[in-house]
Formats: sequence, C-alpha cells, structure tokens
Amino acid sequence: MKRILLILLSITIQIFPQNVSQYAGGAGNVFLRVNFSASGTAMGNAATGYPVGINSLFYNPAGMALKRGIVMGLNHYQWIEDIRFDNFSVIYQPNYRFALAGGISAMWMPPIQGKDQNGNITGELNVFSGVAYAGIGLQFHPSVYGGVTVKYFYDYLGGYAAKGFAVDVGYFMYTFINGLTFGAAVQNIGQKIKYYQQETDLPLTARLGFSYRVASSSLRFNVDVVKARDTDMYYNVGMEYNLFNVLTLRAGNQFKMNTMLPTAGVGLVVSDEYTANYSFLAMEDLGPVHQFGLIIRLGRAPQYVRKSPPAYPAPLATATEQAQVKIDGSKLLLQWPTPKSGQSVVYIRLSGKTPWKKVKAVVGKNILRFKKPQMPGVYEFKINIVNKNNEIENTYYAQIRIQAS
Repeated sequence: MKRILLILLSITIQIFPQNVSQYAGGAGNVFLRVNFSASGTAMGNAATGYPVGINSLFYNPAGMALKRGIVMGLNHYQWIEDIRFDNFSVIYQPNYRFALAGGISAMWMPPIQGKDQNGNITGELNVFSGVAYAGIGLQFHPSVYGGVTVKYFYDYLGGYAAKGFAVDVGYFMYTFINGLTFGAAVQNIGQKIKYYQQETDLPLTARLGFSYRVASSSLRFNVDVVKARDTDMYYNVGMEYNLFNVLTLRAGNQFKMNTMLPTAGVGLVVSDEYTANYSFLAMEDLGPVHQFGLIIRLGRAPQYVRKSPPAYPAPLATATEQAQVKIDGSKLLLQWPTPKSGQSVVYIRLSGKTPWKKVKAVVGKNILRFKKPQMPGVYEFKINIVNKNNEIENTYYAQIRIQAS
C-alpha cells in the first residue's frame, strides 16, 4: 500500500509541481484534475479565458458552444513507471445556441507486486482511475455563454475503491474590448468520497482566465488564475501563433509557489478534418513528458444565414431587399440583386461592437468574395447603390454568424 501511495504522490507532483502548500493533502482523487488537452497543456494550461472545442471539457464547459459541428478528440500521454493516460471526447453543436458533449478518461498502471510487513511477497495490487462525463453548453447572448459538465468517477487503489459524481460549471464572454475574452469555472463540485474508512474531499478548483488576440494578427495571449482546495493560488500563462492557418506554435508557463513549469508545443492542420497537437513539459526532477492529441471534425453544421434582419441588434429599418452571404472555404461570398445602376458600395461591421467600414466599391457586379473575418461574432453587411453620384442607404442587407476556429 505504501508503494501505491508513493506512485500516486509522484503523479500528483507531476500534475501540480510546486513546493509544499499549507493545503497539501486536503483532497483526494486528483485524477479529476488532469487536463487531457495537448494544445491547452502546451499553453501552460491557461485556457479558461478562451476554451474552444475540446479544451472546454477540461478548463471551462462554457466553451462547448463555441465550436460548430461534430468534433472528436483523442489524447494520450505516457508517464513514469509505465503509467498511461488516455481520453476520448466528442462535442456536437447542432446550431449556434447549444452544444452537447460526452467522453471518457482513464489512467492505466501496471500491477504492483505486494509485500507484507515482513517483506514476504503477496498478491499483485492493481490501480486504476476512470471518469465518464456528459455536458451541455449554451449561448445566452451573442457574447455570453455558459456550460455544465456532470462527471461520474471510479477510483480503485489496490483493493480500495471510491466512486461518485462531480460537477463543473463555467461562464464565458466576449468583452467590450476588441479581442479580449473572459472565462470563469468551478470544477469538481461534489460530496466527500470514501476509501474504506477514510473520507476525503474532492479536488474543488476555481479558475479565472483572460485571453487577448492581437488585432489583425494570429497572436493570442492567455492568463489563468487558479485556486484549488489543496493548493495555494497559482498562475498560468500561455501564447500561441498561427502560421498560414496550418501550423500553430504554442508556449507557456505555470507559476506555483516560486517554481515554474515551462511548456511548449505545436499544432498541425493535416486536412480540413484532422488536426494533430503535441505538447512538451520540462519536468525538473522527473524528466520530459510528451503528450499527443488528435482532433477529428466528423461533420460541419451549415453556417446559418438569416434572410431577415435579426432581433438583436436592431435591424436596418430602411433595407428594402436582402442580400445573401455564405462561407466559401476561407472566404466569404456576398451576393445581392443585380443593380440597375453601375456601382454598388459594400460595408461591413461586427454587430454591436464596431462602426460600419467600407469594404469595396464594385462596378458592374453583384458579387464579392473576400477573406473571412477571424474574430467570431455576428457580421452585418449593407450594400448601397450609387444613383447619380449619390449612395442610396441600406438598399440591401445581410448578416452571418462567424464561429470561433
């Protein structure tokens, strides 16, 4: 039993490397806190403020509704003593208002040879931990999201087992500052668990995070503040930079009790359906740890195009006819009725956040293709027809919702 406890302690040290905290030993089943995201790990586990896709299941469930379609994630990494961690997750978002998620995670460990107090060999001891979870993410407003995940866990330690339920809740929003998002989550809410005659608390954890994307670039910075039941408050920072929508470079650090845990990693878009992620953790005492992840997009839900002005924000009162806008690969395709005069002037804005911006004046055409905006949100378009050198305001109108990528 002592050997089991020593191995479990080494796992805990790897997951939460820091000096001894006054709260140490205050929680059990730390497996509930393992983050099975190679991209999140590469950014120093700073992902609460922008928890897109699979990351939302481990950092902030509110992010489930940020990724449209069907997304599946597979994650694996190998630790010391042939200990393996594996995860399978799937998120399904049928429309922009809600998403459903589910998955399973497991820790595998080879059998341990048992010995009695006199050193005589006894039977083998097995150790296993598993978690199954289901969740829902909701959009309450174009800029506000929430989510809940319910987890059922089973922890088996050499003949002693504990099981129960835990809940994660999360909140996410786009702030009034362009490019800045905020997220908050409370993880592992639940009752005490019992191993034989010993009761212990779940590893309750609170997270606050900010994410900032530099304007007109693919550079993003994340900062998380984390406080767990059995640790002091600590900080995670991370950054990522996307090159040509194919390669993403990531780096981060975790600052805990005057110690640091640097991380790094890359993401590679193999095709429209497959994205591979890799992370590297530089463990000071235990050596490097490598984590691998694969994201598979099984299907993409259609991009929802409204043919009438939205209820929020207020529609253009003078728009007489509607244009059409849709996503065409990495471009947006905007089309409107053929103008009777020779020129159309196209404007765009991010609803409720930016003023109208002139895109282009088009002569003799009723179609325009341009780069898809990177900032998620609802985009509005108005097309003014030029008649005798005067623009007729709001002749045509269209809007489209751009999801996070």
